[in-house]
Amino acid sequence: MTLHQGAIFAGYAIQRVIGVGGMGTVYLARHPRLPMDVALKVLSADLGRDPAARAYFEREAEIAARLQHPNIVRVHDRGTEGDHLWIAMDYVDGPDIGQVLRDGPLAAEVAVEVIAQAADGLDHAHRRGVLHRDVKPANLLTTAVRQRRHVYLTDFGIARSLDDTTTVTTSVRATFAYAAPELLTGHPLDRRADVYALGATLYRLLTDTVPYPRDTLAAVLHAHLHQTPPQATSCRPDLPAGVDRVIATAMAKDPADRYPTCTALAEAAVTALRESATLPAPRPLPDSPPLPAPQPLPDSRPLPAPPAVPASPSTDAGQTIAGQTDAGQTNAGQTNAGQTDAGPAAATTPPPGCPPMDGSWDTPTAPAPPPSREPTEPPVPQAKSPAITRRRLLSALGIVAPVAAVATAVVLLTQEDSSGRSDAPGQRDAPRAGSRLRTVLTGHTGLVHDVRFSPDGALVATASFDKSARLWDVGAGGPAGEPLTGHTDRVRSVAFAPDGATLATTSADTTARLWDVRTGRPLGEPLSDAAGSINAVAFAPDGVLLATAGSDSLIRLRGVDSRQQVGAPLHGHTAAVNAVAFSPDGTMLASAGFDMTVRLWDVRTRRQLGAPFLGHTDRVRTVIFSPDASLLATTGADGTARIWDTGTHRQLGDAIPGHTGGVRAVAFAPDGATLASGGDDGTVRLWDVTTRRQLGEPLTGHTDAVYAVTFSPDGRLLATTGSDATLRLWEPAV
Repeated sequence: MTLHQGAIFAGYAIQRVIGVGGMGTVYLARHPRLPMDVALKVLSADLGRDPAARAYFEREAEIAARLQHPNIVRVHDRGTEGDHLWIAMDYVDGPDIGQVLRDGPLAAEVAVEVIAQAADGLDHAHRRGVLHRDVKPANLLTTAVRQRRHVYLTDFGIARSLDDTTTVTTSVRATFAYAAPELLTGHPLDRRADVYALGATLYRLLTDTVPYPRDTLAAVLHAHLHQTPPQATSCRPDLPAGVDRVIATAMAKDPADRYPTCTALAEAAVTALRESATLPAPRPLPDSPPLPAPQPLPDSRPLPAPPAVPASPSTDAGQTIAGQTDAGQTNAGQTNAGQTDAGPAAATTPPPGCPPMDGSWDTPTAPAPPPSREPTEPPVPQAKSPAITRRRLLSALGIVAPVAAVATAVVLLTQEDSSGRSDAPGQRDAPRAGSRLRTVLTGHTGLVHDVRFSPDGALVATASFDKSARLWDVGAGGPAGEPLTGHTDRVRSVAFAPDGATLATTSADTTARLWDVRTGRPLGEPLSDAAGSINAVAFAPDGVLLATAGSDSLIRLRGVDSRQQVGAPLHGHTAAVNAVAFSPDGTMLASAGFDMTVRLWDVRTRRQLGAPFLGHTDRVRTVIFSPDASLLATTGADGTARIWDTGTHRQLGDAIPGHTGGVRAVAFAPDGATLASGGDDGTVRLWDVTTRRQLGEPLTGHTDAVYAVTFSPDGRLLATTGSDATLRLWEPAV
């Protein structure tokens, strides 16, 4: 059955065919009740009569609908019309990255930004127990939302590559060009399979060549299993050597040797990229309409095995594609517009010795015919800042073609492989007895990464990935002045000076800034002597020193008045430093980092005090002193919070469990008896410091990971922020 323009199907007005695949057809259609277009995927009648195919089609829609994230295409509805099952999802009016690559490899900074946004979406899926398994350029769409360039993770095949036990079967339709070795051998999969594919995708974006271009499928599989990951610098001599190390780590044969998360891969790529002083200018991406609001999340049930689907020639080793192919083959209803470079771009022809990329390397099949070319809209002007910013980077993607955004290719992870996040109804009904949510403050448009109270408790400062910091009036329950803007990349941390008159912020743009709290104006020029993102900042209790730390693994102490660095940087961590904190008396500084260690420093001598604190099994995210400085509390991506004795450097008791997923934030109450923590599961939990037992039920309300928690100076309020872009003020029962 083929529906024609003007036909009404399940209430949707058909506009045209977008793509045809082995399981059905994708249409551009008008929603029957809302003023919006959707991509309507209709299962063929033959498969609609197959119970296994029906169950798989329905279940995949349910799983995809759980993933409500800015970087993931959303499913809005599903249903049955006669023998035909259908799914309605976001229609993204823009190209996929595979199409963009027809004009050559991406500028390095653009490629890294695409990977960063894809990583955000993938880690969100992983936190909900969902593994993508088909990460590749064709499954990354680009468009603009409210003038912000955006990347969306999607999938264009309903037939799954693997069954629900995550082993290879005879019905494999995988994109082997990006497949992790364990996917090919039938070993159990976890999120690191997606890390591998994302690393392979980064290589493709930088070189316009798949990692292992071979003439036969057997040769491709052998390379993934046995050959060393390729070096992007062999194709792109302009790239820093660190990029090769990032790709090699992401594509390590043993999953244990890879980055633990996709975000860790993206952050490493950003750091590596900043080793280069000169980068090609990106190409512009035209604006596109905004997407509709997200829908409620359904529950979760086991995923049935996929039905067998007849193979059809495509660029994905036999994968049936609905909408398009990775090599750039345009299906019915798709057009591709040309583009005009706004400036110098990455080379479109690989240097000698670099394998050619004509669309055929994704599989040993013949290349698709070249797409048609049409004039494009005028390019969006580039941002002038040289920093690696999302607004600038995603302006690089410069061709427009309507693409049917189809639900993400997914599989439920086992409990030990996922973060255990549960979205069952009723889990987020109300805070624990005795605690009360006082207010929810909105205004940021991106993840809110840090939060701090002013010394008098009258103000709250927040740092956001929307490149701004904000001040909030606690009494009035609203913003205190305009946003603090000036950073050109994600703002990662904030800190008030002890007198409350100055605010410090740090950013992924490699700078720290000081602000006048009363006027909201910057104080002097930005402070910048770091080689990468500055992740953390803290004022000494006397207000004389400012500590900063970041992705270059160094900690710097600076005179607040002189703005000059005091002595050499503190060197000990072997990877990025995520957090720093002064002891209440100012004599010690604590730091925590990606190397899974916590370290203590003598502020006067700038020497490390004793051995590192060891115990976390994944990167340490936060560190904080107790009010009397006798204890340290830390949180990690290993899903635990830990309490340490600062005198002996030993952990006190067992690790504090509770959160289902990583623990991102921790804070002592002013009396030192209670600890608050926030995690990837979207909850805030209160703990008895002495017994390390949870106090009551979790505080719920955040709709995604909680990134920061802090108590007011009098302990009467608890502020929390997270990736849902909100600031929440609670009255905790402590």
